[in-house]
Amino acid sequence: MRRVVPVESLMIATEELPPEAAKPLVPHNRMVFDTKRFLYYFRLSPDGKRMLFGGRPKKSWEPTSDKAKDLRKDMLRVYPQLEKYAIEYVWFGKVCFTVDRFPIIGERDGIYCAMGYCGHGVAMATYFGFKLPEMILGKGLDTAFADKKFIPIPLYWGKPWFLPIAHNYFKFLDKIQ
Repeated sequence: MRRVVPVESLMIATEELPPEAAKPLVPHNRMVFDTKRFLYYFRLSPDGKRMLFGGRPKKSWEPTSDKAKDLRKDMLRVYPQLEKYAIEYVWFGKVCFTVDRFPIIGERDGIYCAMGYCGHGVAMATYFGFKLPEMILGKGLDTAFADKKFIPIPLYWGKPWFLPIAHNYFKFLDKIQ
C-alpha cells in the first residue's frame, strides 16, 4: 500500500449539445488532456452530443455538487462557448498514483499486477490488459513499464496525509510555468 496513493478524479457531462455547438469543440473526436500537473481531460461523448470534462477536485472535502460547479468553471475557461449549457451528470472515483507518476506492470513473488495509471487509466489499462496475459503465459513483456522499481512513498502508511501539501505545491508549479 505504500507504493500507490488514491487520488480523486471527477467528471462532468453537459446536457446534450446541438451538433453545431459540439462538432467544433474537439477536432476528429479525440480524447484531449492538457500539460498541467493538475490537468484537465476531456472529449465528446461517443455519440458526439455531450462534452465530458474531468479533473482533480480542488477541495476534496466539499460536497460533490460544489466540486462539479468548480469543475464547470474550469471547463468554461477552456470552452467559454459552453456557458449556456448545463451540467447534467457528475461522477467521481479514485485513481492510483505512483511516486514517479508512471504506471507499473510486472510480477513479484508470483503475483502479477498492472496499476498506478495516474489518471491515464483508459489508455494504459487497455494496453496493459493485452500485455499482462502475455507475461503470465511466459511470452515476455516488451514494454518500458515492465518490472520497474516499485518505489515506496516516504512516510506513507495508507492514509495520504500529504495530499493537501502536494496539491498546493503542484498548483503553485502550474501557476509559475
